[in-house]
Amino acid sequence: MKRVLAVSYYAPPIHNAESILVWKTLRALSQYHHMSLVTAPSYANENSELIFPLQLHIIRKPDAKPTDRTLRRIFERALGMIADENILWSRFTRESPWIQHDFDVVYSRSQPGASHIMAWKIKKMIHKPWIAQFSDPWANNPYHTKRTRLRQKSDRHWEECVVRDADMLIFPTEELSAIYEESYPQLNVQSKSMILPHHYTPELYGDGFSVSNSDDRSTVLRYFGEFYGIRSPEPLIRALSYFAQSDPDLARRVKIEFVGNVESKFSNLLRNSPIPIRVDKMSYLESLRSMRNTDVLLLIDAPSPNGVNIFLPSKLIDYLGAAKPIFAITDQKGTTSEILRQYGHSLCSHDDIQGIVAVLQRIMQDKPMHFSAPLEFATNNVVARLADLIERLG
Repeated sequence: MKRVLAVSYYAPPIHNAESILVWKTLRALSQYHHMSLVTAPSYANENSELIFPLQLHIIRKPDAKPTDRTLRRIFERALGMIADENILWSRFTRESPWIQHDFDVVYSRSQPGASHIMAWKIKKMIHKPWIAQFSDPWANNPYHTKRTRLRQKSDRHWEECVVRDADMLIFPTEELSAIYEESYPQLNVQSKSMILPHHYTPELYGDGFSVSNSDDRSTVLRYFGEFYGIRSPEPLIRALSYFAQSDPDLARRVKIEFVGNVESKFSNLLRNSPIPIRVDKMSYLESLRSMRNTDVLLLIDAPSPNGVNIFLPSKLIDYLGAAKPIFAITDQKGTTSEILRQYGHSLCSHDDIQGIVAVLQRIMQDKPMHFSAPLEFATNNVVARLADLIERLG
């Protein structure tokens, strides 16, 4: 067993997709190695059902931000104009107590990039093997188009430092790996890269509970996640309008639920939907149990600028673990669409409104299909590969 220092700004009780991935990964990784985690402070107004195992040593490092939530957002917005919003958290000295331990391997995750920045500094100080894992692109994120030149310059500088000096790079998709290979051809990215997908943890779904509908013939379609920026429910709602007009009897049997935050700019869209859309909130573990009891799981991605989805939504992997039919509105190219096709799920592009209508009709008319959770994405199988990499590097 190796002594591993994991570095991630995000971890429970902070609640977001990256924090959940960190929790699932480290609780499994701690079965293979002696794990320590340096992460962000825990604020009084945050709590979590996601508890780390006792054998995982957690170091809560201050981040120099105001504790008041509103002031914190203002602080992050101002700092984010010139650098990563969490870059001050990455500062430490050789006298910091936690850096005195004799670690064998450093393992960092992003986003945010500040996690890799701190790991880079640790690497320079203790000269141990370092694995940098990326969930999303950093300097070349296609959705971060409004960043200032100073911020872009800072992101590019730190990203190049990480790519150059990390001993191993991990990406969730081939498409994301290719972006880094093209961005840094002089650094021979491919020779030290590994593709490792996100993962689902079977035991977290529980035994499930029954969902009672007022009409036994109704079909429940649920979307789990947030709508913000250019990730919009508009393609689905446009399709629902056509569906309700062309097949009103079938449409009356459809129930749509969005579980998560919906940005206020989409309020009118939801209000004008011909089929009422219920908006709800759940904890992460509650959402997994609810997935198991949903007729069809909806995945709606943000459209990519070039029609190729370079991302792998962790939500998709959680959906696969629920072993339920998935209907995705996503780009037709990329790892996400390949996985959906491979396992027999439905997908349409964002502008194929009639295609979306046809899938909705098929969902309502056909007998439900049986799906099994693909084992290649189970936590034990995915994290075992990471644990083996750590063993070899350490």
